Amino acid sequence: MVSSVKKLEDLRKVTGRIMRVFQTPISLQNIEYFITASVGVAVYPEDGLNAEALIKNADIAMDIAKSKGKNQCVYCTSSIKKDTIKKMKLTNQLYRALDNNELFLVYQPQVTADAQKITGFEALLRWNNKKYGLVTPDVFIPMAEQTRLIRPIGLWVFKTAYEQLKVFQDRFQDESLFMAINLSIEQLRDEDIANKINKILRDTGTNPANIQIRSPKALPLMKTPLSCNALKNLRSLGYRSPSMISVPVFPHLTG
Repeated sequence: MVSSVKKLEDLRKVTGRIMRVFQTPISLQNIEYFITASVGVAVYPEDGLNAEALIKNADIAMDIAKSKGKNQCVYCTSSIKKDTIKKMKLTNQLYRALDNNELFLVYQPQVTADAQKITGFEALLRWNNKKYGLVTPDVFIPMAEQTRLIRPIGLWVFKTAYEQLKVFQDRFQDESLFMAINLSIEQLRDEDIANKINKILRDTGTNPANIQIRSPKALPLMKTPLSCNALKNLRSLGYRSPSMISVPVFPHLTG
């Protein structure tokens, strides 16, 4: 808490000095260490009338500073508070999205680069909320991962995509068509994910050779035993190799 500052420009000087302190490396046993700082600032009375409210809003601003790459200072604003409240409301809405039938899949056709022939489809999750309308994946997917809602939602995606694959195979009269489905890191943290996916496979009578499971790009950086074991178990079930990915060039289909 900084109580002696009367003007915002003086407060900016204070935070500027704090940030400059962290620009100087610390030397320990002849080794230099660089430390970064993420600073969030809330100002009385605009951002709160008591210490609790000020700390809460400063914490929100700090989270934004971290999301921007750290080593930054962010001041709380009315737009930040508004976005945070909307995010909280959206998260609450997401808990009921499955029960309210607000989630749906669109299917991106995959074609071979040479023959321009459809070889499969990629299932992409979408959310049409009754209150906020279409919510973009870059907004709701992180929410689903943070709350672990991605786990039940992900199983719904597998079941729905498996069933739709049969429709596409009948429509195009091609049983070799595959369905590509994305797995998030949070889903791979579920130690029983392979068994759950395989149960849906059996229940729908789907051939695992027609299912391509795509792992997150950040997975190689994780190297967690659970995620590696999950992928290993899925591969052992006969799922299609991601190395056979084709290029998407067609518009989305909804089924």
